[in-house]
Amino acid sequence: MFQFFVFSSYSSSTGSFCTKNGTRIVEGECVCLPGFVGFNPVGYGCWTCKNKCHINARCVNPGKCECRYGYHGDGETLCTNERPEIVAIEPNFGTADGGYEVNITLKKRIPNQNHSSFCRFGFEIVRGVSISANVLQCTAPPSRGESFVNVIVSFDQKRWSKNSLVFHYSTQTPAKNSKKRYSIITIPALLIIIASFILKSKQKNQEILPLIKTRSHLD
Repeated sequence: MFQFFVFSSYSSSTGSFCTKNGTRIVEGECVCLPGFVGFNPVGYGCWTCKNKCHINARCVNPGKCECRYGYHGDGETLCTNERPEIVAIEPNFGTADGGYEVNITLKKRIPNQNHSSFCRFGFEIVRGVSISANVLQCTAPPSRGESFVNVIVSFDQKRWSKNSLVFHYSTQTPAKNSKKRYSIITIPALLIIIASFILKSKQKNQEILPLIKTRSHLD
């Protein structure tokens, strides 16, 4: 648990009271208590985090590790400024009205699955959600008239992925297209099974018929 310590005193150097958490007056200046950190003791106070923050992170209100500007991650085990790399998108097509959930697989794990993520389809930016360690899910926006758009991702809308993959605005939905392929496969297969059953029935009848005639002759 993070701790709260407040020493109410007046800072002569800033002309304000040093009353925020984890602060004290030293030689007329409002500073953080030993073991506490903060970039603005007068305005925001100082904090201590339960876990050690990453070298590229800082402890902020209320006792949480946060990656510094330009970095993204959980603030404790990872803070990176490396741009993501896309491996695959599925499905990679949909109709012009959009609304399809598109899964985007990244080469490396997502730095912080609770952090914001964004997908850009051409010029349209939509929010994404993490559904696994290295997969983002974004809803494809409606087409702006393009048949093909490049898809890229980002965690801060500043550093976008180093590569892109193409999304095709098609005349068919992924569901309809899959159903059509399924029908093409299953209908002929069903006809073959029925024909085979009929053929076997005829062969069986042809084998039984002479036996019936022979027995009838004997009787």
